[in-house]
Order: sequence, then structure tokens, then C-alpha cells
Amino acid sequence: NLPENIELTNPASPADHSPSLNSEKISESRELKKWIDNYLGMGEWVMDQSVAILGSTSWFERKR
Repeated sequence: NLPENIELTNPASPADHSPSLNSEKISESRELKKWIDNYLGMGEWVMDQSVAILGSTSWFERKR
């Protein structure tokens, strides 16, 4: 359950199922917004790299 002031949005195309978080709605603090954006950006990078590396091994098969 998300607090009332956090809203998940999906500005991408309907084929893209990854939600995004609008940090503008979380806090007025610029420092907190910057920290949240950096934190989420790093998590996204780790996920992308993991999918790329694991997808290139013979241990995993990518199904669409």
C-alpha cells in the first residue's frame, strides 16, 4: 500500500509495463527529491545490467 501522496505513473507506451515514480509528489525538499531520483536511478541501472548479463548466459532463457 502506498501512502496517499505517492502516485505511480506510467508515461511510457502501453507496451512498456515499468511504472515510474514522480518524486515531485513525495516532498518539497530538493535534496530529498535528488536523493530519491539517484537511488531509483541506481536501482534501475543495476536491474538493467543484471538482465543484460544474465540474459547473455546459457543458464537463462529469455521468453517474451
